Amino acid sequence: MLGHKLKQTILGTVASGALVFGLGISSASAVPTFTINPNAIPGISGYTPQVESDINGTSDTLLQQTGPSTQFETGWLQIQSYSNNGASSTFLQTGLFSGPLANTYGMYATFQATAHGITGFGANQAGTIGAGDFTFKLFADVGDNDVFNPGATSSTGGVAPSVTDTGGNDIVLAIATSLSGSAGFQAGTGAPIFSAISSFIICDGTANQGLLGSTVVTGGDATGCGTFDARTYFTAPVPFFNVNFAATTTAQIGNVTGGGTNPPNATINGIVTDLNFATVPEPGTLGMFGFALMAIGGLVRRRRAQS
Repeated sequence: MLGHKLKQTILGTVASGALVFGLGISSASAVPTFTINPNAIPGISGYTPQVESDINGTSDTLLQQTGPSTQFETGWLQIQSYSNNGASSTFLQTGLFSGPLANTYGMYATFQATAHGITGFGANQAGTIGAGDFTFKLFADVGDNDVFNPGATSSTGGVAPSVTDTGGNDIVLAIATSLSGSAGFQAGTGAPIFSAISSFIICDGTANQGLLGSTVVTGGDATGCGTFDARTYFTAPVPFFNVNFAATTTAQIGNVTGGGTNPPNATINGIVTDLNFATVPEPGTLGMFGFALMAIGGLVRRRRAQS
């Protein structure tokens, strides 16, 4: 796992997440933007490059208390839209690119996370996400025809959310690994919270290889990249950014089940999630020039700057 360390305070909810990209944020500036080229996806044509700041969707998560102070989370994030500093992209309708042109595709991420310092499900629980504790893969669903299966719990254990790759033609675009983060449950409401700053390795067309900024990563954190060159999709900036995976809504935890020899578990459904990118992932010089904090329930972003 990548050993970069960032000193950040991060808040978010597991039920919702977003990706934000950027080189830096001044106190008066908007969230930094990135450019995508939809036509890079097989079967897609007729679109112009789009400038965005966030990737938005909803997620489904299974939580398990795997130790006295350790929780494990696994799930998927179904991408529903892009936005540029609050303005939704007009070409995103029922699917990601379902109209006005006939061709279409979807996007989603699968993720796993280990949170430390949490002793149970309930208000005022707070834990940390360390380097390598959280990973996710970002996919393009060619044809927008995958099936998203929700998680479930029972007295004998939990079933993790899963995605059925209909047609077997999904493409891995990028792989992320946490640098730092936090997780837990809000005071009062007990709603789950989650957020993590992570590396963002863009697959470059070679199996198990990608780019972290301008540095080639082979194996390790790039394992899972295929032969699709996602640099043709995420076209700018070069080098690209790190990602902030943050929850933005107060989704409630489901029934807690299990016990005895089975770890207690619970599900969280319909989590609104925001992905945004706001750091420069250059090994040896990795730093935060600014990033967005997604406050739980309030969607409050605090923008900081370092001169």
